[in-house]
Amino acid sequence: MKRKIIIIVSIGFLIYLPNLYYNNFYPRVFNKLHYYFNELKFNQNDTHYFSINVSGRSFFEIDSLGQFKYDDQGKLIDNENIYKIRKTFQPSRTSLIIMDPWEDMSSEFLNSYYKKIIDENLIPVVSKTIENGINIIILTNDCFKVDFSCKIDQELKSLLNNYDNYEILYHQDFTPQDFGDYLFSKGLNNLIYTGFGSNQCVIGRPLGMITMKNLYPRNNYYFIPESSGGVEFQETWKSQQIHSTTTTIISQWIGSIINSESFLNFELLKYN
Repeated sequence: MKRKIIIIVSIGFLIYLPNLYYNNFYPRVFNKLHYYFNELKFNQNDTHYFSINVSGRSFFEIDSLGQFKYDDQGKLIDNENIYKIRKTFQPSRTSLIIMDPWEDMSSEFLNSYYKKIIDENLIPVVSKTIENGINIIILTNDCFKVDFSCKIDQELKSLLNNYDNYEILYHQDFTPQDFGDYLFSKGLNNLIYTGFGSNQCVIGRPLGMITMKNLYPRNNYYFIPESSGGVEFQETWKSQQIHSTTTTIISQWIGSIINSESFLNFELLKYN
């Protein structure tokens, strides 16, 4: 009886072994190889770059490359601070992701409040992006599937009409995995988020920063707070306290902060 049990278990293991190999080991190896070959392919096409100072807040000390520093005992060093790092971007690998830049929300107050941010702070960032041939992705709702909160700001849309390197993607049509595959297929791994609202859709939607950061940690995530806005409390609309706090939280672990002035003044350089 004992021998029969051993034979049955052994046969079962041998039957399951190929399944274990193909469904567990092989996909992981294939995905890693696919990732590195994809990186090699797109890196060979890079001819230009630009550099920007980005910032992040960390409880532990980090070096000029953004890596944690350790003491002589191999422990992280307590030194809570805002750290500035010089980051290099390739335009062909970078995307400005604009979350929900609507003009038709059900609240006229929100329409007016965000319109001011779009005109004064987002439009210049988009113009700089277009000027340097950087990809732009607008994430929004499909107006055929919702009654409001779907129409893109007209001035923003007009600015993009004659630009080839942008896409409008609908939340209803993309899962996070679909979006990840889309970015991967285009070689986009520097993702600069902006839009509305910072404390809700920008970080919280399925295609927002938190989900994408968790699913695709190899990508580099950034946020431009000046060209974004939050959903505030009644008493914080003037101070933008909620948006400011959200920016701080983003800087702790989700993505680095890019100051809009730094973005607007970067110089595109050519590799030697």
